[in-house]
Amino acid sequence: MRKFSIKRDLIIIVLLLLAAAADMLLRSFGGGNPKPGVYAEIRLNGELDRIVYLSEDLVFSPTALPAVVLEVRGGGIAFKSSDCPDQLCVNMGRQHTPGGFAACLPNNLILRVYSKDGGGIDASVGNSLQGFSAPR
Repeated sequence: MRKFSIKRDLIIIVLLLLAAAADMLLRSFGGGNPKPGVYAEIRLNGELDRIVYLSEDLVFSPTALPAVVLEVRGGGIAFKSSDCPDQLCVNMGRQHTPGGFAACLPNNLILRVYSKDGGGIDASVGNSLQGFSAPR
């Protein structure tokens, strides 16, 4: 019959929890290598303003909103700063997986992440992309 060591079992459980927490933290900050073919569409007032690949580090502002700054870094995109009062867009964090999105509603600005191969995009969005050619 095997004896259990409560102290040893607790140490193993704590180490597993720490490893899981570290993995989630790295994923939330876009850790890892940027995936080729993953890009973001920036829409202002419903119209396409810009498409940026997440594999290229870049800091920019939408055409008509110089007070809003977006940053592409480490395979993800995020609102770096905005002139909106509540700053919810800035606090939404870095988006790096297809289907991810963030919005600055006072400025009517939406960013959404897509993949050239369509991976991770739900059916309705995938259907709306038929005939769409991503930038090269």
